[in-house]
Amino acid sequence: SRLLSDWLTSASAPALSSDMSPAPPLQPGIVALKELGDQAYAAKDFQAAVERYSEALDITDDATVLSNRSAAHAQRRRFDRALADAERALALAPEWPRLHHRHGHALFHLGMYGEALGAFEKGLALDPADSSLYEAVEHLHVFTEPAPAMPPPARPSAAAAGGRPPPSAAPVAKPP
Repeated sequence: SRLLSDWLTSASAPALSSDMSPAPPLQPGIVALKELGDQAYAAKDFQAAVERYSEALDITDDATVLSNRSAAHAQRRRFDRALADAERALALAPEWPRLHHRHGHALFHLGMYGEALGAFEKGLALDPADSSLYEAVEHLHVFTEPAPAMPPPARPSAAAAGGRPPPSAAPVAKPP
């Protein structure tokens, strides 16, 4: 489907603001830098957003800023960095469902589908009403749905092999 295709091929990270659970309180002293990063993100200047969030993180570790920088890295298709920031943020605020979404999103784009599903499910365990996590799980299930079973290939017949039996049907010589 078009929606699935868009989600799977997009670098789009979960939005900075959505119906997800509220962010933990911001650390003092970094509010202005975080807001500058948010403005750059909204303007789709993801490099500037990363720079502002990094400046804030030079002052103090903060789960919200790490989450936002993870999203900005994902927009730049730097999923390795998005994953690192999501994991760092989870160490600070493991009960915040949005971080599990960021974590799962980065894992998905790195091809770690089982781990991504686990991250999304952890987020849902924390906030069963989070529609973006439900959507992520649904898309992941569709994307990773096993292919229908294929019948084994038919063995060629003796006639198709030019009158000779297929190699697997050749007589086996017995040792003397």
